[in-house]
Amino acid sequence: VLLLSLIPNALRADSAEKDIQEAFQKYKNALLAQNGAEAWKTVDAATQSYYENAVRTARYSNKTELDKLDLMTKFIVLRIRNEFHANELNAMDGQKLFEIGVNNGWIGKDGASKAALTTIEVKGDSAQTFADKDKKIPLLRFSKNSDGWKVAITSLNSLANSAIEQRIKESGKSTDETLVAMLNSVSDHVDMKIFDGPLS
Repeated sequence: VLLLSLIPNALRADSAEKDIQEAFQKYKNALLAQNGAEAWKTVDAATQSYYENAVRTARYSNKTELDKLDLMTKFIVLRIRNEFHANELNAMDGQKLFEIGVNNGWIGKDGASKAALTTIEVKGDSAQTFADKDKKIPLLRFSKNSDGWKVAITSLNSLANSAIEQRIKESGKSTDETLVAMLNSVSDHVDMKIFDGPLS
């Protein structure tokens, strides 16, 4: 009887893993094709909200407010300001920002080509994926939305923050100096006025 009672749970887990693999493949394909509109459909509501907030923060935050952000979000806001002037930001929403990022290869493309989900651990409406069977190399998280499983990109922010903190420690530079160095690696020019507000 116990064995029979476990069968439905096992079947649900197998179905969820299959759906997550399919969701990941759609996300991966969209990134590799640099198709922002399709990629937007594959990310969860929390990720979409994050990009909406990033645009809003880039428009309005001052230096004091900027310094309160976590490191990865601060970097993203600074990059948005460095790439787009105030008039462009005013005409932009989170979806547009995300689509531009994917279309230009700024979001995820470098890692997507080699990424593969080896192990999937499902817990209710969330799932953690790993690149190995021993669950030592975490990859993306997924969340189950009303229209299926979606990639939870913002779950990577804690790892990104740790990497930036390590870079700051190793470089011996200040936080802002480190973020500028990171911006210089992806942009031809960094206008230091972006720390105070959007560029006019």
